[in-house]
Amino acid sequence: MIPKSTNRAHLKQSNPRCDTVTVLNMAKKHKEGERFADMNACALKDGDANVHWPDGPKKNHYDHLWNGERDKDGREVRLEMTDEELHRPLHEWTVDEFLMWRRGKTGGPRPATVRMRQKEAAARGVIICWELKSRRYRNKTHAVRFVQSVEATEHTAYYMTLVTMAFWGPKLTAFKLAGGETALLPHGARKTTEIEAKLDKFASGIDRFWGSWAD
Repeated sequence: MIPKSTNRAHLKQSNPRCDTVTVLNMAKKHKEGERFADMNACALKDGDANVHWPDGPKKNHYDHLWNGERDKDGREVRLEMTDEELHRPLHEWTVDEFLMWRRGKTGGPRPATVRMRQKEAAARGVIICWELKSRRYRNKTHAVRFVQSVEATEHTAYYMTLVTMAFWGPKLTAFKLAGGETALLPHGARKTTEIEAKLDKFASGIDRFWGSWAD
């Protein structure tokens, strides 16, 4: 059952290690029962990616593509992304295309799908709390795809969004209907009349409130 609170390992989106295995390794160092990781997810054309921004590769620190070939020394042949590729929205990339993203000419962390990251979390005894970034996650079809991908790993995950983000109510409702356990993050926001109305409207989609409201 989704806990009342979580001590989540987290890195800011400005940190290149955000949404990499580094966050899982940070969570692994937490004491038993508190090994949670705050990771972000965005919808791809045919899957789900562990990245922060739905806008495209550039904002997620990726700027090269592996063309599938290797040089005489066995190193990947990487090409700089075009301006169009750098800003192509996540939902226009397939999983196979997304997994070719790279950072620089050599080295760097590789991209991972939600399912891939779930398996890495399971190996470390870490539970991922997925922050739902894409607006497409308000669509039940996308929510079902995501939850089924997680369930296929046979490892627990929770789903969350900030009350300050657009469509938080429909997102959590969609994931609740898809069989997920959900949390809304107040994130220090004030309970305005508008927010109060939405809390009533989408109450059935919220299992927990993680964090505090403004006084």
